[in-house]
Amino acid sequence: AELRKGMGSYVTAMADYDKGISIDGGNFTAWFNRGKLKEELGNLNGALADYDVAISINPSFTNALATRGMLRSMMGDYEGAFGDLSKTVELNPRLAQAHNGCGVVKYKQRDYAGAKIHFDNALKLNPDLAEVYYNRALTLKEQGNHFLAIIDLNSAIRHDPKHSNAFFTLGLIKFEAGAFVGAMADFDEAIKFNPQFHRAYFERALAKIAYADGLSKTKKTSSDGASSSYRSYEDPNMLALITSALSDLNDAIRLNPKYSEAYYKRGILSKELFQQYTYAFADLKRAKELGYSSPTLDEEMQSCSISLSKCDRLSDAFRYPCMSARTSRHSASMLATCSVPHSTSSPSPEHHSSIPYPIRSYETDVKHERDSSGSEEMELSRTA
Repeated sequence: AELRKGMGSYVTAMADYDKGISIDGGNFTAWFNRGKLKEELGNLNGALADYDVAISINPSFTNALATRGMLRSMMGDYEGAFGDLSKTVELNPRLAQAHNGCGVVKYKQRDYAGAKIHFDNALKLNPDLAEVYYNRALTLKEQGNHFLAIIDLNSAIRHDPKHSNAFFTLGLIKFEAGAFVGAMADFDEAIKFNPQFHRAYFERALAKIAYADGLSKTKKTSSDGASSSYRSYEDPNMLALITSALSDLNDAIRLNPKYSEAYYKRGILSKELFQQYTYAFADLKRAKELGYSSPTLDEEMQSCSISLSKCDRLSDAFRYPCMSARTSRHSASMLATCSVPHSTSSPSPEHHSSIPYPIRSYETDVKHERDSSGSEEMELSRTA
């Protein structure tokens, strides 16, 4: 069964486990191994049932206890998970991964002080575990100790140079500190080692926007005199950086089509900087449909609708045969700011890649998943 499983023949491997268990129902190792295969195939309840049988046959089976504890943690049964992992530590105090598992459960319960104790114990037993440095860094970050968190994140990267989550969290800390160039560089690394990391694309976009905004000196003012949070970008390099940020938002949405915050940010960027009101309205509407909450969301959508209505009226006036030459020139100038004509159907998000933005579209080589929960994912080793 193990050989067939290693070859990817999961159906025949499962059949072998079933046959072995039917012949020797007291073989706790067979129950455990079948449970692991079920877990790999996504049958979590089936896996849990097999681990239960293995442990009932051999209550001191630490591998099964630790694995069941990790599975329970993943399924949200933190009390049961901590019981299994604590029992594992009791049976074998030198299992660093069991201490790490206890720390992860405490972290998920927001007991950061308790989590740190377990991560400390794990690293005392094995100072080479990258995932434990990463987990302790997240704990320190939650406690507000960013300095020690950075040290642990660098340690995680030293032991695992391709640790995309560690690079990502470093980028978040640097972004919060206003070090946008450093943040962009860390998000670059996170994406390099995990090209499907949608949150890294989103956060890199925010870092690019913040960096460009900080370098730009002139505030943009709307026609009614209201000051905007966006600035006027006259430097081609800054324009390129903003365009690159939009590309990152496109990638974040491509990788996670339900990423409400990315739709919202892309909509605001399209509206405020590029005056692409049709696309902006479509993104803001989609963000709202996905449950994104913002005090100004309805107001931003209404603003887009008003701008689109103005474009429609100008378009009708521009086609009116008796319009004076002076009015015609004035209307044509205003229509240029509504470069995407209003349509009765909203464009699909994929169309963003071909938006005719009024700036040159080229990439900058400046070096630089916040998901709905806004928290990073802890790491659990699957072996005790």
